[in-house]
Amino acid sequence: MLNRTTSKLKSRALIWLGSFALSLQAATADVSPATAPDFQEIYRLVQEHLTTRNRDELNRAAIESLLNALPDEVTLTDLENKAADDESWISKTQIFQGIFAYIRIDRVSAGCKDQLLAELNRLSQNGKFAGLTLDLRFSSGSDYSEAARVADLFLRGGLELMDWGAGMTISTETQPFQNLPIIVLINSKTAVAAETVAALLQKHESAVLVGSPTAGHALAYKEFLLQNGQRLRIASGRVKLPGGLEIPSSGINPDLFVSAPQDLERKYLEDPYYTPEGLTGSRRLNEADLERMKQEELNGMNPSTDPDEGIGNQNPTPETSDANMIQDPALARAMDILKGLTIFGTK
Repeated sequence: MLNRTTSKLKSRALIWLGSFALSLQAATADVSPATAPDFQEIYRLVQEHLTTRNRDELNRAAIESLLNALPDEVTLTDLENKAADDESWISKTQIFQGIFAYIRIDRVSAGCKDQLLAELNRLSQNGKFAGLTLDLRFSSGSDYSEAARVADLFLRGGLELMDWGAGMTISTETQPFQNLPIIVLINSKTAVAAETVAALLQKHESAVLVGSPTAGHALAYKEFLLQNGQRLRIASGRVKLPGGLEIPSSGINPDLFVSAPQDLERKYLEDPYYTPEGLTGSRRLNEADLERMKQEELNGMNPSTDPDEGIGNQNPTPETSDANMIQDPALARAMDILKGLTIFGTK
């Protein structure tokens, strides 16, 4: 009788452990807190009766399940993963049409502000540029202090910036680029520190945001040093903007919505003149094309650029005869806005 009872407990323990991550994810939707099994009880039973795994393996399984179930709220990092002093967060700089600067930031981490300032100064040595496109698509980072410093480059002094648990930060005195017209490109992979940069520039009306809503992962964290040398970061709330406003989980909405399939956006990051198969250099994707391709991507289909399937049937008017027309729709809109601001002389 005792052996049968022990065998049943082992079987149940195996089932509970194997489905632990799924149980956590479904707890709020399918299982009420009153009926959810107690984690400590499950772990104790598994530890006492499971003979095929040792204590270290059980600890690793439990930790991995917890982290996988809470990917944004809880993270575990190694001290060795901290960035090297000479690591660059600026992956691309370019001048378009002779007067519009473009800078892409891969990650907002320590040193990003100094690198960005150095690039701005370098580009301005060749002649003053009339506007800047700051590309934060697929950009992340967890250093909110550095995010505040990056945004500070383009803001006047004395403005409230944000509070991530250390108190509200304030912008510093006059910066050389505070009156520069700025377009910030964002998408659903613009996350954490990068999306706070976008939020601050939008909040203080210092930039126009173009693209799609950000990830909504701007969480304030508390960090704990563990005995093994790793650091555990636990979300303690959401980053607050001036007025106590929080960056919502739905992300930051752009001022001008322009969306494209992510695989196509990544190709545009490498080459803004990239032309999808089925198009010519004098034909730019319009909003109808992008919406159809986005829907195909959501439905698990390969986005088609065949003119017979929609693209090329919108009777477009070529905007220019330049064979190197910018095909990246978000960047193209940014150029359009900057040209308009240059013509009318306003930011």
